[in-house]
Amino acid sequence: MSAKTELLRKIEQIDSLPTLPAVVTKLSKALEDTNVNAEDIGKIIYDDPAMTAKILKVVNSSLYGLSQPVASISQAAALLGFKSVKNIALTASVFSTFDMDAQSRFNRKEFWKHSIIVGIAMNVLYDYVKHNIKSVYTSDVLHLAGLVHGIGIIVFEQFFHVKFTFSMILSAKENIQLSAAERNTMGADHCEIGAWLGAKWKLPVDVVEAIRWHETPENAPEQFADIVNLCHTAKYICTLKKLGDYGDTVTSFKSDVWKALGLTMQEIGDIIDEILKRAGESETFIAIAK
Repeated sequence: MSAKTELLRKIEQIDSLPTLPAVVTKLSKALEDTNVNAEDIGKIIYDDPAMTAKILKVVNSSLYGLSQPVASISQAAALLGFKSVKNIALTASVFSTFDMDAQSRFNRKEFWKHSIIVGIAMNVLYDYVKHNIKSVYTSDVLHLAGLVHGIGIIVFEQFFHVKFTFSMILSAKENIQLSAAERNTMGADHCEIGAWLGAKWKLPVDVVEAIRWHETPENAPEQFADIVNLCHTAKYICTLKKLGDYGDTVTSFKSDVWKALGLTMQEIGDIIDEILKRAGESETFIAIAK
């Protein structure tokens, strides 16, 4: 049995391995129906008071700048759109599956901040490149891909704490990427484990592929190259500018990705400025985990 197979077997046996709340599954199914309305969305979420409170907290934050307070999920769905409400619910769910404030050398709050800003950066980048690439993405898919691109790290940190800590030490000591240290220590890296979990959660296939290949975009299947390239670039910029902390002290950027996205070096300053401007949104999303 290979080390990776053994690792996956152990993960499958973890009784407390997080699952997404039923409300997210119900929302996803409801949104497949073209006849769904705001009242339907409200009824689905109404049965989960904690989720209702978190969504209303975000909707009424400065992020959306609404002139009047929103008092119901149905109203939020009507004002923001069904997919935006689902996106907030999914973000809250991903947060709630893991302990935000677990004590260790790994700072989870900074990790989530990084992950959210990667989602923001993917949307900024997409605005610049959407006329250069073939794929079309919604802001919700890009946000979700950024949010969960490093989800495998949290699985490692929570359930294989000692080995993951050793991977972090090895990465820093040998000046190698964290993913390389993970493969050395555990037989698989967080990209592989994250993609496995994403598939188990039935996340969109584009998102699962972004999780799997964001560090090695050259290996991504051609049909997923665009979202993988966006994730790779967004993650690199956020790491470079120290926007949150991914836990990786060594990062690399594949120059072919920049060319594939049709970006010029002259645009990088404007892109970074826009990402920094919008990075404050991360605090709003982190607030819903409290």
